[in-house]
Amino acid sequence: MEALGQLIDFKKEPNPTNEIITKKCLDVIHRFFVTQSIKNARRILWVWLTAAMTKPKSIYSDHAERSNLLWNYQNSLYLLEAANRLMKLGMKEKYSPNILFTK
Repeated sequence: MEALGQLIDFKKEPNPTNEIITKKCLDVIHRFFVTQSIKNARRILWVWLTAAMTKPKSIYSDHAERSNLLWNYQNSLYLLEAANRLMKLGMKEKYSPNILFTK
């Protein structure tokens, strides 16, 4: 997890260009999908959601908190789908794993 955080740590580059920011962000997306399928990521989100909503006496017993949880679940799915679409549009060819995992 520490290595992934280093990919998007801009403290080392106080004035990153848009190209550097884009590459680092795409590197994170690529690394995610290299290590996990979208089907598995969706399944994990679903397990988290159902575990949170079915736990007795949890914070999600409150209607407002349950609504927030559902909103975050839905938007996490949208983010996951958007990132996956970027990968399908050819970003994985532009940024190969050999580039990603070297410093």
